[in-house]
Amino acid sequence: MKISLGQLQSGQLTLTPQLQKAIKLLQMSSLEMEKELLAAAEENPFLEYDSSPEEEYLEAIPEFSHRTSSTQAQRIDPEDMDQFATIAEELTLLAHLMSQVGTSRVNESQRKILEYLVGCLDDRGYLRERLDELEETLSPVLDPADGEAADQIQACLKILHSLDPPGIGALNLADCLSIQLHRLPSATQGSTAFKLCEEIIYSHLDLVGSKNWLKLKQITKCKENDLKLALEMIQKLNPSPCDEFISTKRQIITPDVIVRKTSKGWEAILNPNNQPRVSLRSEYVGIIKNQKPSPENEEFFQKFGEAKILIKQIHQRSETILKVAKAIVRRQQSFFEFGDLGMKPLLLKEIAEEVDVHESTISRVTNEKYLTCIKGTFSLKYFFGAQVVQDEGMNQVSSKAIKALIKKIIEAEPSTKPLSDGAISDMLAKEGYQVARRTIAKYREALRIPPVSLRKTWPSKK
Repeated sequence: MKISLGQLQSGQLTLTPQLQKAIKLLQMSSLEMEKELLAAAEENPFLEYDSSPEEEYLEAIPEFSHRTSSTQAQRIDPEDMDQFATIAEELTLLAHLMSQVGTSRVNESQRKILEYLVGCLDDRGYLRERLDELEETLSPVLDPADGEAADQIQACLKILHSLDPPGIGALNLADCLSIQLHRLPSATQGSTAFKLCEEIIYSHLDLVGSKNWLKLKQITKCKENDLKLALEMIQKLNPSPCDEFISTKRQIITPDVIVRKTSKGWEAILNPNNQPRVSLRSEYVGIIKNQKPSPENEEFFQKFGEAKILIKQIHQRSETILKVAKAIVRRQQSFFEFGDLGMKPLLLKEIAEEVDVHESTISRVTNEKYLTCIKGTFSLKYFFGAQVVQDEGMNQVSSKAIKALIKKIIEAEPSTKPLSDGAISDMLAKEGYQVARRTIAKYREALRIPPVSLRKTWPSKK
């Protein structure tokens, strides 16, 4: 074998500090953005940041109705807009994870990978990007000295899975439960019930959802006591890791986008009272215009350049949020008319293609960003959901619309003779919606509606 030296020319995308900063700003919430700009204004004499609300904007903003997963709808008066800045920092999952990444014993390349992975998590704490997509996106920050790209990402995923809350960064439900399972005490992991629990998680979760214990016992060929112990383990696991992290305290949120009805339909505009008001200090700009760069004033010119770049990045952030919000509103016109019953199936990929950005960018833009309309205030991520199969020739319908239909059917059922999941499935089938009984059960549980046997004890419906 002959050894020789040669040159190889190749192109590689590099995440410059400016690009990294732009990505960081994009995924920030309005409260995080305010803190970032206050700190930047203190450090850079060229920046002037005004955090006070402007009265003329308040008059144009309608009364907001705020919904959270833990409280009833709240009516918020425009005069109390300053209270929107009182979100507790503990509610920010992003900050919680970033702080853990910052204290982890990792090299610079791993830190950048982990920060990117954290930014890609959805509201439930799941990582929705495929491994091949991650390899392509993260190639500029991967260190060839650390080995193959896939191995580096897998190593960082393992670190992510070790963070709090348990189950964070999972690729799917089975992965989420398995991550939590393997964080149990080592003494537990050697038991027969533990191994059975692993098998159930990866192969038979549908039987757990339908509570078909007899079939589960037959398939796994296990002892009844082992099955009981395995199911007890599964019941202690959390399918939505973020639920344990989010506080149940009342949340006050400033919407980033306002949706109003016009002659052309429902349209999105940026909430003017929530836009960062940052500018260059005119007195300092006047001084620097009369000077020429020199070693003595090099730092002065550097701060001037950083200030201009930051203002441009903030403007780009606002433009991107508005583009994404407009694309979502165009796709979900019927939601703003009819609520969840009018929700259309929508994927991050569809909005990414329409706005002409990467899917991960859409994930960041919709992270902790909110939209307010006549129906209430919602996270931008709320408008995404998978499609439920219908009969041929019927329009597409989202899983949220099906949940709304299930809730409506149960609310109208006779209190003395509630409907089973199978009966609800048959009713939906007559309307052209092909939804399996176990899917009905899953949606019903997500709506916190008890099974038919327990609904007989419900108070009489109005």
